[in-house]
Amino acid sequence: MRKDPDQPAIILIERRPAIITSSEPAGLKLSSYIWGFQNLSIFLAAIGLGTAAGQMAIVLVYCVYMIYLFAISNLRQNVQRDLGNRSIMNRFGLASRLGVLLLIWAALSIVWTPSRSVVAIYYMAYLVQVAISYMLCKLYPIRDVFHRFCLGMGYATAASTPLTLLLSGSGSAHMGDISDKLTLFAVIAWGDCLGIMAVMYLMWERSISKRRATLLTASLLAGLYLTFGKTEIIALALTGVIYVLLAPGTSRRRVARILFILAGIGLGWIATASKIDKYMGDSGSAATLSGRLILWTQTFAQIINGPYIRGFGFYAFQEIGPNPWRNPSGIVHAHNEFLQVWFNFGLIGVALVFGSYFALGLTSLKALKQKERFIPTLILSAVVFCLIRGLAEANVSLCLLPIPWLFLFDCLLNTPARKMVWETVPERLLAERL
Repeated sequence: MRKDPDQPAIILIERRPAIITSSEPAGLKLSSYIWGFQNLSIFLAAIGLGTAAGQMAIVLVYCVYMIYLFAISNLRQNVQRDLGNRSIMNRFGLASRLGVLLLIWAALSIVWTPSRSVVAIYYMAYLVQVAISYMLCKLYPIRDVFHRFCLGMGYATAASTPLTLLLSGSGSAHMGDISDKLTLFAVIAWGDCLGIMAVMYLMWERSISKRRATLLTASLLAGLYLTFGKTEIIALALTGVIYVLLAPGTSRRRVARILFILAGIGLGWIATASKIDKYMGDSGSAATLSGRLILWTQTFAQIINGPYIRGFGFYAFQEIGPNPWRNPSGIVHAHNEFLQVWFNFGLIGVALVFGSYFALGLTSLKALKQKERFIPTLILSAVVFCLIRGLAEANVSLCLLPIPWLFLFDCLLNTPARKMVWETVPERLLAERL
C-alpha cells in the first residue's frame, strides 16, 4: 500500500525565530560589527597604532555604541519573549560571577601595579567591552546575540588577517622587535582559531552556505599557518578531535574526521616548524621551547619570592617580569597562562580564572544532555582550546578567554532553552521543516 505524502505526521520540533529579519532591532544588527571591531585592534597594531591611539579609537567606538544602547533600551523593563508570549529572562551562572570577581580583583590590583595611569586606561577600555557584552545579553534574545557574535568574529577575522599579515610582512608595520612581531602573530592565530569555530556554528545554523563556510575556513586556516603558530595549530587540532567525539555523527564519519584533523596537524607542524626556524635563526627567545623553559623557571622563581598571594598587579609582567634576553620593550607575557595569571593576580586570580573555566565547562557538559548539542559542544571546545593554548601562551591583560565572551557563553548556557512544541505537518514537508 502506497503511503500518502500528504498524510499528517506528529513530530516534536523546536521553533526557531528568524535570526536575521527586517524587524530585527538596529542595536542587535550593529552588535555583529561591534564584535568584529575587536579585530581592528590587531590591524591597528600592525600599522603602529596598537598602543594609545589604537586603544582610544576602539574605546571611542565602544562608548558611542554603549550610549546608543542606553538611549534605545530600558534595562529595568528588559524581558525576552519566547513561544506563546512566555516571558523569560537571560540568566548568568557561576562562571559570570567569578568573572565579575576577577574584574573587581583586577581593579584593586591597579593600586600596587607599576605604571598605574597607563594600566587604568587599558582597564577602562576592557571594562567598556565587558559592559557592552552584559547589556547585549540582557537586552536581546541570547541566541540572536550569539549568532551576531559569530557573524562578526567570522567575517571580520577573515577580512583583517590577510591585511595584517600583508602589512607586517611588507615593512609597513612598526614592529621593530622580533618578539613583538611574534606576539602579533600569536594574537592573529588566536583570532583565526576562534573565527573558524564561529564559521562552523554559522554553517550549522544554515546562516551561510557550505561553499562560503569552506572559503572562510580556508582563508582562516591559511592565515593561521602563515603566523607560524604551532601552539594554536596543535590546540585547534586537539580541540577539533574533542568536538568530533562530542558532536552527533556516525562512527565512520568520526574516524574520517579525526584522521583528517591529525593529517592537518602533521602538515601544519612541518610547515610552521621550518618557517619559525628560518625566522628565528639560532637566536634564543621565548619563541622556542628551550627559551620558554628558561622564561618559566625565572617567572616561577620571581613569583615564589614575591607577593604570590595577591600578585604583582594588572599588566605587571611586561614591566617587572623576567627578561632573560634583555629585550628593550620587555617580555610581553609569560607564555603560560597559569604563570601569567599567578604573576599578575596571585593565587586569588588563579582561583578566579580557572574556576570560571571549570564552571563554564561543567555547565557545558550538563547542557550536552539536552536535545541540542551544537552550542554546548562549541563552547566546551572553546574552553578546551583555551586550556590547551594556555600551556604555551598567555594573555597580556586578564585571561585567554575574554570576560565579554565568558559572559556571552555563560548566559547562552544558563538561559532556559526554547519551548518544545508538538506540531502536525504533512510528511512531504518533514525534511524541509527539519
